[in-house]
Amino acid sequence: MRMSVLNGMVAAFVLLLFGLPIVMASTGSGTGIIGITIESTNQISVYASDNSSTINFINTTIPAAGQNFSSDTAADMKDSVTGFTVENQGNVAVTLDVSSNVTATTFIGGTASGGPKFQYWAEEPVSGNCAALQGTKLAPIDFAVTDTHVCTGTGLRYESGHDTLQTYIHLYVPSDAPPGQKSALLTFTSTSA
Repeated sequence: MRMSVLNGMVAAFVLLLFGLPIVMASTGSGTGIIGITIESTNQISVYASDNSSTINFINTTIPAAGQNFSSDTAADMKDSVTGFTVENQGNVAVTLDVSSNVTATTFIGGTASGGPKFQYWAEEPVSGNCAALQGTKLAPIDFAVTDTHVCTGTGLRYESGHDTLQTYIHLYVPSDAPPGQKSALLTFTSTSA
């Protein structure tokens, strides 16, 4: 006599030997492997507080002493835009660098009162977003044509709610800066930490 359970999982055999039933149980098992490769994604997004890619300072006549402008000061800004948000949209922590296509001298010009300043600093909307921020409002960093650090160490985190930095711009325009409309292109670069 033979009995089996569906799907071949367990089979039991009953043998009659000398008139006594002997039951032999047999079980089967198998293994399977599931594989997945999750690629690391290094991707950032940079946008102004109005979701554009431009921040504009106010139009003004520069006084004899020169004038400071700061993108975190509403009175200095046109359109209430306050700086750039850098968001890590990838799935790995990243270090951040920034460069400009111009220096303070070529962007603003002038030499009075120590010359122009074109600087940045970054702040965390939530503490712990970046392991090592570079520059502060009181000690901003000069823009350069080569990369300068914004966030170093273990980098800008990627977890939602901890994946952004605010980058602010400081300008000092000396009184002898040539008039005219001026612009600078900033490039933010991320590297997997």
